[in-house]
Amino acid sequence: MKHCNKCNLDVNTFKKTCPLCGELLDSDSEQCDVVLYPKYKVKAKKKNMALRIILFLLIVSSITTIIVNYYTFESFSLPWSAIVVASAIYTWILLKHTIMSKHIMAKRFVVLSITTTILFIIIDLVSLPDYKLSWSIDYMFPFVMIGSIVTILFILFIKKIKYRSYLLHLFASIFLGLIPLLLMILNVTSVDWPSLTSGCLSIVTFIGLFIFADEQTKTEIKKRFHI
Repeated sequence: MKHCNKCNLDVNTFKKTCPLCGELLDSDSEQCDVVLYPKYKVKAKKKNMALRIILFLLIVSSITTIIVNYYTFESFSLPWSAIVVASAIYTWILLKHTIMSKHIMAKRFVVLSITTTILFIIIDLVSLPDYKLSWSIDYMFPFVMIGSIVTILFILFIKKIKYRSYLLHLFASIFLGLIPLLLMILNVTSVDWPSLTSGCLSIVTFIGLFIFADEQTKTEIKKRFHI
């Protein structure tokens, strides 16, 4: 400790001057004890046991159904285990990367729309004996894309957020919404109006972004597309 004769205080410091008055401190033979700030201890994050159990059950159920389907394939001639495996993967993505994810809502909706479409396509392929796409491409794919675009637009309208954090995911939904229209043009679909609705909504949304967006949003769009 050091002593200040002017302030008549003991000061615990390595400095030669008093922090209050600036006068020289009298040195003391005692060692200056420095109180260090306690180190931050990083607590190891414990993984959610419920997620582990769910993941384990999904893996076990998938393996079990594959084995059962393999030994009963001659009787049913239907790879129904693919639906179970796809549903298990979809459930895990839904829990881990959508419901429990910390990403922004727009990204979660894009991931959900893609995985949902893939699941419906697999179910459609497996459920039909000739492995042809039907209702998944005609109805579910365009409706899922319409829902994704409408949901992201709804979030943009009700929340005062920066467009730049949602632009990339909105453009991803717009691009995915154009795919059903392309499939309709290529005569892949048998029902046109859902695909036409999805494509028109995507085009209208894209045009509306340029017309109604503020300068900051337009600048961000130009940066994204290097215009």
